[in-house]
Amino acid sequence: MDVRNRLYELDSLLTPAIPISWNIHHHFKPDNIVATIDIQFHVSREIGALWVAYGRDRNALKAYSETATPLDFMRLQVIIHDFDIGIWLMPGKDNGSQIDREYFLTNMKDDLNYRESFYNLLTNLGDHYWIKIAEDLRLVTTFQNSMELFNYCLRDNWRVYYFIIGRDYHIGSPELTSAQIINTIISDFGKYIPLYNLIKDKTFG
Repeated sequence: MDVRNRLYELDSLLTPAIPISWNIHHHFKPDNIVATIDIQFHVSREIGALWVAYGRDRNALKAYSETATPLDFMRLQVIIHDFDIGIWLMPGKDNGSQIDREYFLTNMKDDLNYRESFYNLLTNLGDHYWIKIAEDLRLVTTFQNSMELFNYCLRDNWRVYYFIIGRDYHIGSPELTSAQIINTIISDFGKYIPLYNLIKDKTFG
């Protein structure tokens, strides 16, 4: 509960710092802005992480379906584990984000320019950033060309696997001090926003 409350504090500082042009928002239900501590909603019946996430607003979600929630689509998130804090772009968890992930794979298969754009944006994140698809985590700088990255991405299956792009910081890192954490998150989110805009489905803008 203490960690969850601190994440609400973080959100109260982070939300006004997010540029309007990014068009990302926390969960439209206040109780869901931060992940629940009710273990029935955690797969392993343990709380291995808590997070706050940002993505489409309520109107954008409901354009797809009246029952759509942020969990059904890609989002950016700050996630706390026992020994590290991740700042991630999360195209989707297992059995999640079907629409965005199918849009991404279709374009990767059909559009060479799209494939090159993804490769350039991803590898330009630089050192310390990684991508994880089909349980295979790789530093983004290890891909030699767009074809190698394309073949790696082909293994994604939204029904089974997580798809994450991110960076993790050890607890106690200077980037996470009270004076720096908002700047750190905004800096990382700013690097992810071009990828977010490239990957997300454009059916409703």
